Amino acid sequence: MKKIFFTLTLALIMGIASLCSAAPLGATLDAEAAAVDKFLTATKYKDVAPILHDELKEEFKEENFEKFRELVGTNLGALQSTTLRIIEKLDDADILQYQAHFEKDPTAGYVFYFKPVKNKPLLFRFDLLQTPKQAPAGQEQGK
Repeated sequence: MKKIFFTLTLALIMGIASLCSAAPLGATLDAEAAAVDKFLTATKYKDVAPILHDELKEEFKEENFEKFRELVGTNLGALQSTTLRIIEKLDDADILQYQAHFEKDPTAGYVFYFKPVKNKPLLFRFDLLQTPKQAPAGQEQGK
């Protein structure tokens, strides 16, 4: 009876300890996911500026944001949904890869790179992954 009680107590303590150690990672991931949502739904640069790392702010200014949104809308159509597919935890950054379903490209994707600054994850790079366009039947690519 003592062995069963000891085993159950040990399992309970280990379970609580594992939940507590995962809590900071969950909070960071929640903040990063919220930043991604803000980035994808924002219509004005002032809405995304607070989540951008200084490195990204230097090259991704308001006019770049407007042009990016325009190009995405023209080439891919409206964003219909996103699904988080891959999370990578590095020593100094986190990488989140999303599958993105657009009107004109249902298999596109986004990759977001976050760096923590004063315990707040900031977006320092992002990539839009588009499905390669195939040449019409009977034509070879590169000709």
